[in-house]
Amino acid sequence: MTAHGPVLTGHAIHDAFDRVRDMAGQPITPPPGQPVLDELLATVQQP
Repeated sequence: MTAHGPVLTGHAIHDAFDRVRDMAGQPITPPPGQPVLDELLATVQQP
């Protein structure tokens, strides 16, 4: 089984589905804000 990720076989398939089910009940994590983006851009744009 794969969907743009590593190929899962055997027990790893069941483990992956269990993890997805567990995540479904978790609160949504807010995305990083503009300050984080600015810091990332400053880091990668250094000569």
